[in-house]
Amino acid sequence: MTIYESVAVIAAGKVVRSKGTESPKNAWKSAFRESRGRDIDKTCPMNAFLGLCEAGAITGIPAGKYDASSPNPNGGYAIEALQLLQSDPMLAADKSRLWGRLSKKPETKNSQMDVVVSLWNEGLLRLSPRDEGNER
Repeated sequence: MTIYESVAVIAAGKVVRSKGTESPKNAWKSAFRESRGRDIDKTCPMNAFLGLCEAGAITGIPAGKYDASSPNPNGGYAIEALQLLQSDPMLAADKSRLWGRLSKKPETKNSQMDVVVSLWNEGLLRLSPRDEGNER
């Protein structure tokens, strides 16, 4: 598991266990610090995570505004990747192929798919964002 895969899962757990008292952004930063012993070095994976949170795509985290960058293209990549996984779950086995299927993306990836695939594999993403009762 890459650092961003584990940080995404840890951060989601922190937010859910806190029952909303810890923001997703703070949970991400503290999960990274606990895992790496230093502050975050990339904002792209964090913003992918925040985009999923804002869309209500992570089980146990309600949709809302969670201080993602604005605009948040990384959140858009994450939401589109979730939609692709919903239509073809086998894409979870090949993050490069998943990245290649995104309609709009920069030339280089920056761990956004690590975030999405790890949450998907852990069963933490909803089939329909904003639908509390519809988990995969």
